[in-house]
Order: sequence, then structure tokens, then C-alpha cells
Amino acid sequence: MEMNVRGNKSKKTTGGYFACMFFFLIVMAFGIFLSSAVKKGNENCTEKVDARVVDMNISYSTSSKKGRTEIYAPVYEFVFDGQKHIVASDVYSNVNAVDTGDEVLLYVDPDNVENIYCPEQNKNVEKIADIVKLIGGGLAALFAVLGIISFIRKILFGL
Repeated sequence: MEMNVRGNKSKKTTGGYFACMFFFLIVMAFGIFLSSAVKKGNENCTEKVDARVVDMNISYSTSSKKGRTEIYAPVYEFVFDGQKHIVASDVYSNVNAVDTGDEVLLYVDPDNVENIYCPEQNKNVEKIADIVKLIGGGLAALFAVLGIISFIRKILFGL
């Protein structure tokens, strides 16, 4: 009795391509979620103000690979509605997107001046989200094409 090993392999290959496609679609969806989370969290920040970085809050992150790492969140000083405010960002990073003394543009929530958004500070998160979306979408498209080609080969040539 002879077995069709080739046809069985093709079925597995086609399924594998589509499984990879769905995995990378999930990766792309995570990038979209990350990007929208940054924007949604700051949708109430509508008023532009000029601010100066006056300090850096330092916290520590611990991981098994890197050990203890310093992470930083800038503290901004700005004037809004004629009043001076000093507000610490709630976005920490191990890379300083801004330094003490830098002049930056902030967006402030007019109903709650403690809620701020600094495009300069968040550009790294937005770049990462864009890269994740691009890689996830590109690889999902690649595996979709490979899956379709594998499926067509199976139908036309019995491979």
C-alpha cells in the first residue's frame, strides 16, 4: 500500500503558513492597540503650552537579565491659565527622550492640568508601535501569500 506523503506535507505546510499569518496579524493588532492606547490616554490634552524640564524622577526596574536599571520620568514646569504648574510625567523610560533644561511643547487637559502629554517624550513608544505594526502586517501578508501559493500548488499540481 502506497501513501501520499507529499499531499499530507502540503496540507501541513499550507496550514503552517496560515497559522504564521494569524500570529503576525495578532502582532500587528498589538501594535495598533499600543498606538491607540497612547493616543486615547491623552485625548483630553487639548491645550498647547510651552514647558521646561526642571527635574527627572528616577525609579528602578529589576529584571533577571539586566538586573537593576534606572528609569526616568521628566518633571515639567509650565504656565497655564496664568498659573505656574509643576507636573511629573507618568511615562517612565530607560532612555531620556528629554533632558533637564529642555524646552518642550506639552498638551494639557484643561480640566485637569496634572494630565499632560508630551509628544517628544512619547515618540519612542509611537515609533515602536509603528515598527510592530509594520513587521506584523508585512509578515502576515508574506505568510498569507505563501499559504495561497501553497494551496494553489496543491490544487493545480497535487503537490
